[in-house]
Amino acid sequence: MEEHDLLKDILYVDLLNEYPNWHGYEWLLQELNKRSDAKKFILNNPQANIPYNFKPEENDSRLFISFYINFANNLIASLKQKFPDLEFYTSLDSSVELENIDLTNYAAMDYHIWFHHNKDFIKLVWDAGSSNLDRDIRADFHKMMSYFNENKIQLINWMDGRISAIAHKAKESGIVCGNTEGWGPIIWFDHPDLSWNWVKESAEICIDLAKKHTEYKFICSSNFTHPHFTGMWDDIKWHQKITQRIKS
Repeated sequence: MEEHDLLKDILYVDLLNEYPNWHGYEWLLQELNKRSDAKKFILNNPQANIPYNFKPEENDSRLFISFYINFANNLIASLKQKFPDLEFYTSLDSSVELENIDLTNYAAMDYHIWFHHNKDFIKLVWDAGSSNLDRDIRADFHKMMSYFNENKIQLINWMDGRISAIAHKAKESGIVCGNTEGWGPIIWFDHPDLSWNWVKESAEICIDLAKKHTEYKFICSSNFTHPHFTGMWDDIKWHQKITQRIKS
């Protein structure tokens, strides 16, 4: 990219998409085991903050958070020395609480947030949007949409609070924020019994909430802007409308 004079067009470099969240530490433990006993190494090097047998559902542990934040900030600092003209960050997802994030070396905060992560909503969304197509998902989808419509005000208030907290965190750190993933579900797909309407509605709701904050400088429309999501991809007028709203 440097040889072809393309670096000038880069605003931010996302080094790791939610990594190591949801990815595990198999690569690290394998490397440790090649050299010595991993358990012994971890016991002898507590300052390394390496979780052993890490499980994603336990990612709020102090050990995990310390490891991730130190790793991310050290990575950014080392690359900033080599590429001083570029701006770096690692994107985060909303399972990592804001108060546990150290953004010292971050040029921006890309914090992914969805209605999916609301604790009262997540089970219904996960079932309806799961990748298990052997089950009849129509009942799940009906329950999910009923819950969304019946609790829309509460869900919007919850999202408004989360977005406000993200903007405040960015302001405290003296950086901008945004999200390259977000709004309705994390998992979805084209299926005769699944509608894209609530995905679009979620985007329209949340984009307006994000635009209340000057810290929000980049905003996505959804997780589903790829050609293989035909139901979203083919709605050109909606994409034009929502892009105009984001840019206005």
